[in-house]
Amino acid sequence: MNTDTLIQLLAREPAQARGMPFGLRLAGSVLLATLISLSYVVFKMGVQPDLLTKITGFAFWVKLGFAMSLLFVGLAITVKLAKPGKARSNFVLAMAAPVVAIWTVALWTISQPSTSSLNEMIEGSSWQVCSMRIASLSVPLFIAVFWSLRHMAPTRPRFAGFTAGLFAGGLAACIYALFCGEYSPVFIGIWYLLGILAPAVVGAVLGKWLLKW
Repeated sequence: MNTDTLIQLLAREPAQARGMPFGLRLAGSVLLATLISLSYVVFKMGVQPDLLTKITGFAFWVKLGFAMSLLFVGLAITVKLAKPGKARSNFVLAMAAPVVAIWTVALWTISQPSTSSLNEMIEGSSWQVCSMRIASLSVPLFIAVFWSLRHMAPTRPRFAGFTAGLFAGGLAACIYALFCGEYSPVFIGIWYLLGILAPAVVGAVLGKWLLKW
């Protein structure tokens, strides 16, 4: 049996030989991890007292939309990479699009007259802890996605680890947004992005060993 035939067989139904289907395994583990991170935010950190008012505003959805975009891009690419033999798409453009979008909004905000200085837009009131909190909240989610991927056969383990971490970071940022009162697109484009990229970088490093088959 040559290599191409082997890859085609693995790509056809790799989950059958492993037991539980990949989609079900991923959904179940991520749901459990989400409940863990969400519970920590709700019961330990606390939800914004005026959250119901904030969610009607444009700024809240800019922040949440940025995090959700990276979440869905990371998820979609991770699912593709989980099976060998899949055609390669232009994944880099898909991952870059949300970053370009938030920085387009950020630069537009900077160009407008405002009572806030550029330093205030950048630092807000929590720049020292924002990225770290997002990265910390991503840990259960990161473990859940990696556990699911280890039962699959990604042929690009380092890249699969990166996108898995991107998904975990994006979901963690969505959960953190329930607590965080920062709404400057400049702040989001720096500190939220760093918090989301942290597990992605760790995933790329660990993917080389943990996702190799």
